[in-house]
Amino acid sequence: MRSQVLESSSWIFYRARYDCCSDNSCGGTHIPLLLAQLGDLTELDTQDLDTRLEIKCWTPAEACYDGDWIKWKERGKQLVSTVSVAEVALTKVYFTTAKEKKKGGKRMVALAIRTQLRGHSQSQYGKFGQKPAPAKGKGKEKAKEGKRPREEEEEEEEEEGEEEEEQDGEADDESKPGAAGFVAPGSPLRRR
Repeated sequence: MRSQVLESSSWIFYRARYDCCSDNSCGGTHIPLLLAQLGDLTELDTQDLDTRLEIKCWTPAEACYDGDWIKWKERGKQLVSTVSVAEVALTKVYFTTAKEKKKGGKRMVALAIRTQLRGHSQSQYGKFGQKPAPAKGKGKEKAKEGKRPREEEEEEEEEEGEEEEEQDGEADDESKPGAAGFVAPGSPLRRR
C-alpha cells in the first residue's frame, strides 16, 4: 500500500531513468529525481505500483533542485510521458508562487519541499541540491582592476543585456544540448 496519496493534476518528483548511458558519459544532467505534474487519475488504481500515470515533464533550469524548473520541451511542445506509481518518489509538491513566473514560465520548488528532497535517500541532494558555483576566473577580475569606474558600469550593462537575451532564448528551446535545463539524451522516461 502507498502511504502517499496521488491526486489528478498534482505535482510529484519521480525517479529518473537514464537509458542513454550507464556511467553518465553522455553528458547533460543526470539528476536522480525530476519534477512532473500528474494528468487525470480518474478510474486509475493509484495503490497498484504497476499502474501507469501520465505526466507533464519539467527539467531543472540550473541542473539542481534549488533553482528554477522549466517545461521540458521536445519539438516545441511540453513532453508528456508515463511513469509507474512505483517510480513516484515525492508527492504534494508545491512552489514559491502559485503561478509560473512571467518571464520564462519558470517555477521554484518551495523551501519545505527542498528540505524533503534534502532528506530523501535517492535525491543525491549533496551533489544536485544547489546550483554549481561559477568558476572564479582571475583573468576577468584582474582586467577590471585597471579600469576606471565608468568603464566598469558600461561593461556591467552590456553583460546584463546578454543575460536577458540568453533568458529570452531559453524559453524557445530548452531541448538543445548545452541549453540550460538540458537533460541527457535518451530520456529517462519511457515513451508511451
